[in-house]
Amino acid sequence: MPTLKNRVSPDEILLFFLLLFGPLAHGTVETWSITTAHLIVICLISIAVLTQVYRGQLKCYRTPVDLPIVLFLLAILISYFTSVAPYTSRTVIYKLLAAVALFFYIIHTHRSRKKINLLLWVIVVLGTIYAVMGLTFIQGDILGFKIFSGRRYNISLFYVNYNHFAGYLELVFCLSVGLTAANRGGKRIVLFGMTILIALALLFTLSRGGILGASGGLAFFMITSAIIHRKKKGYILSLSAISLGLIIIAWFGLNPVLERLSTLDNLSIAGKARMQIWHDALAMIYDRPLSGWGPGTFTVALPAYQTDGFNHKFVNYAHNDYVELTTDTGILGLAVFISGLFWLYISCLKKLTKTQSKYLPNIGVGSLAACFSILIHSVTDCNL
Repeated sequence: MPTLKNRVSPDEILLFFLLLFGPLAHGTVETWSITTAHLIVICLISIAVLTQVYRGQLKCYRTPVDLPIVLFLLAILISYFTSVAPYTSRTVIYKLLAAVALFFYIIHTHRSRKKINLLLWVIVVLGTIYAVMGLTFIQGDILGFKIFSGRRYNISLFYVNYNHFAGYLELVFCLSVGLTAANRGGKRIVLFGMTILIALALLFTLSRGGILGASGGLAFFMITSAIIHRKKKGYILSLSAISLGLIIIAWFGLNPVLERLSTLDNLSIAGKARMQIWHDALAMIYDRPLSGWGPGTFTVALPAYQTDGFNHKFVNYAHNDYVELTTDTGILGLAVFISGLFWLYISCLKKLTKTQSKYLPNIGVGSLAACFSILIHSVTDCNL
């Protein structure tokens, strides 16, 4: 693990605390935890800006996704002015602005390889700790925190449900794969072991969307690595990880996972309910196709379009982030979002292909693979 030759700044400490706090606070989905997270973001950005001003080092760096981010914010703003619930829309905009601010904070403060490497190690180590905790605790609650979602092996740890815990694990898994490929010697062995533990915990969440998302992310990593390196290095690494993982899984037993995945070809009650929700959401989109109903207003606008069949007393999400994004911000918001994703991939691929570094391409592709995995999972869930 990297040594701290340089002193960790106060804003970095707050960033690491935020990474620790997010999963512990039930995935940061409740008002108190969201407020706390936003206060942390404000504090760490303020400290970083004031420090750079004091040192005379305040700079503004451009990124390939600046324009897509600005266009998406404009689409959100347009949708806000036609929102059926302005207050709800404002809270969503605050969350989005906090995420954008955190993104630019990291872009401007983590410019060296040491800082990037330290940040990735913190993310992967924390992910491994939470993965081991999920595999260790068999049932029940600890100190009021939800550890399991009801069924044995169906681990959710501190998250509201197992799908959200799987969403967290698949992100860390893909980053861990990239970091493993970027390191050598003893560090690679340690990272390899942590990657397997994260993958194992992900499997035992029994989240079909999470498992498929991580599988898609791994395939993305293999293919993109082969394109960038022009050799089969990515394939060999990934296949080795899969082989060792299967051996470990065989020791623990995989019956619960296989039983869960065997239901992919059947529409469960939950699956049929989601299909019904999507059907109702399409009617919402038809009535407001361009600007949508307003950011975060899906729950407010849906009741007027709900059809009988599953007796939904309350539906808080569409369980498909693309459908919900379209109902909230219209086709305009969805088009900007999808276009931004393509632009991100193309611009990153060009830069990673040209760089002479052996380190950046691996963590770059790992980061893109993490994004790709959560995008797959978001087809049937609401992690975003």
